Amino acid sequence: MPRKSETGGMTLRFALFAAALICASAAFADHRPEVPTREQLSLLGFGDTFRNCREWSDGCAICKRTDAVHCSTPGVLCQPNVISCTVP
Repeated sequence: MPRKSETGGMTLRFALFAAALICASAAFADHRPEVPTREQLSLLGFGDTFRNCREWSDGCAICKRTDAVHCSTPGVLCQPNVISCTVP
């Protein structure tokens, strides 16, 4: 049968270990890269190809070029069309 001091020490070590795991997972949670969808990849590819186009769309999402390219999120049931430049 373990003594009270041994049980308390084990509980403290377990609590410290659990706290370290929680802190580590919180620290790395914000550093996951965002994975683009297939639609965003094709929209971004269009932007890379036609660099003089300031705004383009596939009918579901709109991308705009300022100092960087920003695209909206397409709707769940939207069926993309041909990508075209809407603001040259």
